[in-house]
Amino acid sequence: MSFAPPPTRAAAVLDQLRAEIVGGVLAPGEILKDAELAARLGVSITPVREAIAELAREGLVEVSPNRWRRVASMTLEQAVATIDVQFVLFGGAVERAVPRFTDEDIEQLEASVAEMRRAIGDGEPASTARAVAQFFDLTITRAGNAELSGVWNLVFGRGRRFMGLTATSNLWQLWLDGFTEVFAAVQNRDADLAGQRVREMATTIRETTLGPDAHGYILGAPSSNPPNGH
Repeated sequence: MSFAPPPTRAAAVLDQLRAEIVGGVLAPGEILKDAELAARLGVSITPVREAIAELAREGLVEVSPNRWRRVASMTLEQAVATIDVQFVLFGGAVERAVPRFTDEDIEQLEASVAEMRRAIGDGEPASTARAVAQFFDLTITRAGNAELSGVWNLVFGRGRRFMGLTATSNLWQLWLDGFTEVFAAVQNRDADLAGQRVREMATTIRETTLGPDAHGYILGAPSSNPPNGH
């Protein structure tokens, strides 16, 4: 398997494994074996181990010392807790970013929403997730706060993974509806309304995700006794 490398091999491996976890290629509970991953990606074991250590810090990998490393599972309650934090950050970011968006930025955000709509309609989860990430990333960048960006980077991987795990549900339409309303406020240069729309979007997704049919559901529960992952 080949992929376009970022500036360093270690960064390339990290980006690839993160994308595979977020997109569900590496399923919740799946054991991560250094040698197998290294062979598949065409790299040595060292960058794989470094990547897995970073993914563990991000909460995407669970580690049992000297035993195994596996893709972390996620309950709906945990997923919603992550989404709550993500939307708190995003709401503050969009309020800061609105007066700083250039006309070109507005065009890029509009294109991201259009791509979300197309990708959801065509049933393309990976393309949808990329479009969502583009909207988020530009907003976080224009907010102009390095500390916010650092915290966002830790949270967003887990939030994006939740999106990937629920790709076949009606939640994706709720994401699209929410981003459409947020963008309308941004386009009108109304920072307060944009922040309000983000909070409304968060409430809708929370209430839908934790509805009466979803209590305690595990998104990819791992086996109770995973084998050695080395």
